[in-house]
Amino acid sequence: MNSILKTSDGKEPLVHISKLPVVDIAVTTFNTERFVKDCVESIIKQTYPLWHICFVDDCSRDNTLEVIKGIVKSNNIKDRCSFFQTEKNSGYGTTLKWAIEKGENELVAIVDSDDFLDNDDALKLVVEEHKKRPDVSLIYTDYNQIASTHYTRKELIRARPPTNGKFLGKFKDDVYMGTDADISHLKVFKRGFYNMTIGLDYHLIKAVDKDLVLKLEEVGQMLYMRKALYCYRRHSTSITSIYRDRSAEYHKRVRDLKNTMYLNAKHRREKGILLRVGDTYTYSENGKKMGLNCKGGSKPNVYY
Repeated sequence: MNSILKTSDGKEPLVHISKLPVVDIAVTTFNTERFVKDCVESIIKQTYPLWHICFVDDCSRDNTLEVIKGIVKSNNIKDRCSFFQTEKNSGYGTTLKWAIEKGENELVAIVDSDDFLDNDDALKLVVEEHKKRPDVSLIYTDYNQIASTHYTRKELIRARPPTNGKFLGKFKDDVYMGTDADISHLKVFKRGFYNMTIGLDYHLIKAVDKDLVLKLEEVGQMLYMRKALYCYRRHSTSITSIYRDRSAEYHKRVRDLKNTMYLNAKHRREKGILLRVGDTYTYSENGKKMGLNCKGGSKPNVYY
């Protein structure tokens, strides 16, 4: 069994995708007018042609939306994009959840609007690996890091796969003590595996990607590609940078939410099971179907 959660029939969860799967690209935006052009153009330049962008804007106060509309119009890709906006600023957890769950195609890639794909073959390479491995829920890669707009000053950042085979680390008296693993960009996952889970926790302010990794690890195999296919941009208005300047109370709230996220993962692995539903599975506890692959599963808690 490659999944951490046991299945009700003892079989291995597998998700077979088509020969030419469409990749839904989740792009969330908030005040990234300076950078979003690079993000979208890196997608347009991909040699793998089957993609659809789901933009979710979190009430940007700058010209982010105007920049996106201009790029979409000039490249004639309106029919390959979906556009949504929250009614009030709701945070990354909400917008990413919506960007993922509003899509319907077989694969999902996350590209932050202030970052970009750093290899024109990025989607092609990851899609080929996903096609070979129906047991793999998530593929992750290395990435390059740049400071603001200094494209020529790249720093290669290698992923650190978990040494004990599990991304979830250690606890001490219900306090999460951390992990030696670092799973980051580029992340591309099969929607069929995501739908076995209960979906992203929209309450999260930071570490939303960690919640995604934990849940996908529970239902399928994680695959590391030792290639830098993504470029992460460090700048003064990023979530990470803004977080440093927040109040002590805000930092405590973030720590508490993250600790709860890890405790919830521990609980799922102790109490949950993947229940057979038709030709797939859904997350279940005590006979209650909670995963997205069942009627009544969780839905994006966002503002229309």
